[in-house]
Order: sequence, then C-alpha cells, then structure tokens
Amino acid sequence: MILRSFSQLINRNLILSSVNLKNNFYSKHVNELFITKADIYTEKVVNKDDSSKAINLKKLFNQFKTLSASINDVKKELNVDGIDKELLTLMKEEQNEMEKEKFSMVEKILNEIYEYEQMKDPNRIPNDSGCLFEISPGVGGKESQLFAAELCNMYQQYFNAKCWDLSDEESDVFESEYMKHYKAKIEGYSVWDHMKYEIGVHRVQRVPKTEAKGRIHTSTVTVACIPITNTIPIELNEKDLKIETKRASGAGGQHVNTTESAVRITHLPTKISVECQEGRSQIKNREIAMKKLLKIMKENALNESFEKYLKTRRNQIGSGNRNEKIRTYNFSQDRLTDHRLSALGNDDIESTVYNLEEFMQSPKRLDSLIDSLRIADREQSLVELLQNLK
Repeated sequence: MILRSFSQLINRNLILSSVNLKNNFYSKHVNELFITKADIYTEKVVNKDDSSKAINLKKLFNQFKTLSASINDVKKELNVDGIDKELLTLMKEEQNEMEKEKFSMVEKILNEIYEYEQMKDPNRIPNDSGCLFEISPGVGGKESQLFAAELCNMYQQYFNAKCWDLSDEESDVFESEYMKHYKAKIEGYSVWDHMKYEIGVHRVQRVPKTEAKGRIHTSTVTVACIPITNTIPIELNEKDLKIETKRASGAGGQHVNTTESAVRITHLPTKISVECQEGRSQIKNREIAMKKLLKIMKENALNESFEKYLKTRRNQIGSGNRNEKIRTYNFSQDRLTDHRLSALGNDDIESTVYNLEEFMQSPKRLDSLIDSLRIADREQSLVELLQNLK
C-alpha cells in the first residue's frame, strides 16, 4: 500500500504536471482590460465586501496602484532634459524591472479575481467534485461504436495517469472492439475541473475498417460528465421546519406503539417531508430525519445547480449530431481540432494538435489540451466580467 501511494505521487508529479495552471497565461487583451477597469472593480465590487478574500484583493490592488505610481514617476524623470547617461541607463533598467513586476502582479490579481468570483457564485459546482462519466456512440453505426471504445481507452489511460479512482464501471462491448456504452464513477483531485471540458460531441473522420472503397466517413461519440459533490452548502432554519411527532406503527413492541417516538419533518418552503420511526428514541429519530432531509435537499440543489450550469455552457451534448461537435479527430489529416479553442481566435492558445495516434495514447498531451481549455475558460470569464463593469 505504501509503495502504491508513493508511485502515485511520482506519477502525479512526473507524468502530469499541470494540476496548477501555468503562470503568465492571460492574453494582452485581458491584461489591458484589467488595467482600465481596476478602479471600477475595486469601487463597485471589492470595497463592498469584508470577506477575507476581498480584503486580500484590496491589499493587492493597493500594491498595484503603488507600483503603477512608481512607474509613472520614473517615466516623468526619464523625460527630464540633461540626465546623466549612466543614470539614464540605470533608470531604464529600473523601469523595465518594475514593468515586469507589474505584469506578474496583474496575472496574480486576475487569478485572485477569478477565484473570488467563483467563490461568490451560489450555483458553482466545486472543482474537486467527482463525476459520473459516460461514453455513448452517436451517429455512424459500427464506426461510432469502434471509436467509442478507442475514446474509452484514451480516457482510462488518462484517469490512471491522474491517479483518479474508478468504481461502479459498466461497459457494453461486443465483438471485442465495439462499444455500445460505458459508464463509471470517477473520484480524485480536481476531477470536475478537468472533465467538464470533455462534455459534448466528439467527431471522428477516417476510413472505417469496413469501408471497401476507401471513402472517409464521419461519425460521432458523446461524452457526459455529471458532477458528484457533498459540498453544496444547505442551511436549514428552524422557522422553515414543521416538526411533528406521533406514535410509531408496526413491529417493535409495546414501547414503540405507546410513546410518540416517530418524527416527521417538513421543510415548508419546498414542501419536502421525511419521516423516521426507526428507534425508540424521539431524539434519535429526529436526528435521522434531519439527515434524510439534508440529503434530499443537497441532491435537489445539485440537480438545480447542474441544470443551470448546462444552460450556460455552449458545449452541451445535444443529440449527438455531427454539427454539434466540440472536437474533431481527423485521422486522414493526422490532426485534432478543438472547435471551442479555434472559435476564440487566440493565437496564444493552440486549437489544433497533430500526430493523432500518439495523442490517443498520451495522457500528457490530453492533459495539455484540457489545460488550454481551462485557460480559455478563465480568460473568457474575466473578459465578460470586466467588460460589463460600468
């Protein structure tokens, strides 16, 4: 067991090193947008909050303002006539160092803003949530079923490299290589933060094994990930609860039927009602009933949260049609294109990868692609936030 744990740590550090996104990944556009909107964000958002996260942001904003003022002072001094050449060189070096520091500080503040905004979102699904992972063939008959099996193999290698735990696996495979369905529960560090970007239609273009004339066919496979989390906060106020007691019914002896040990709790705002008469103690039955109520409300909150999440995502699974693809695996041209990244038009983020056969066998390359999607998602969220500030 110790050896297995140690090897998992080695794998996590050596095979996949992208658990934390690389620094300095924001584009010039979002950096400039932040500089123009920093004061507005501080005034309208940060200054109205006294949470520890907001206090930390205030400190960073103050440091940013101080540094920006120092840079402006140096710029003014550089425009003064008659400065000694040696002093001028030193001042330019100082300016360059401060500009680098400013750039790094902007990156840090943007990261903090993103985390802060995520924390405030009541419908946020925690990134460390596990998920129910599912692969299903879409359009394309046997070719779709064959590619479903290949995608399943790619993801299983990825899960193993990430040291995630798989359980409750269900698969329907026939003729050893065609897959009708695959489902598994995945748990581990940062599962949802990575796998949510794989949701959608995966399109494959190639010559199928059964194609005698060498024609290229287009097929699809759908990937679904439903989050599993126990961390959605649920608050139960006493004023919202109707607690009733009654005599327990059924087997259990004379004591059960003569004392009001059974408990029914109704959550008035939602009309959810639970009962418990498992034990002789009213107190114990009340505790069990409360746990049942909390469980139901958490499940309902998770379903509601996930529904809202899906509505805001553009890459939903849809019906599995070819035009709903999030990614195309073109074996004839030996390339993979992620259409969400290509739609951004950001030259700093690669939307196409080559050597497709190697990609399908390389957890590290898949992880790199998912990291690009995580980066793009962060940037897009920040751009929308800052642009909407008035």
